[in-house]
Amino acid sequence: MTVHAQRSPVVPTAPPVKYCLLYTLGSNFYASSMRLDYGQNQRKKRVVEDSSLATLATTIEEFTSVPAALSYLDSQGWELVQAATLPNDQTGHIGYLLRRRS
Repeated sequence: MTVHAQRSPVVPTAPPVKYCLLYTLGSNFYASSMRLDYGQNQRKKRVVEDSSLATLATTIEEFTSVPAALSYLDSQGWELVQAATLPNDQTGHIGYLLRRRS
């Protein structure tokens, strides 16, 4: 007697996605300040436990050109998902939502 067994197909899983928000304060594509938010608790100090993400956040704070900052983030594997003026804010904050596959 011969028996044939079948295996369940292996479905590849996509790598996890990380998100961050680039906050800018300024007008159009010039920003007087920028910072990255990885979703850490804002009530506590903005501590980022991943050292590479912390370094990236520090580097971004030096930029004043939004296109330059977005180009730099793109070179680091981040992809722009959406940009919007942040609600309830009269000071001109714009948020750029970015994602990266880990």
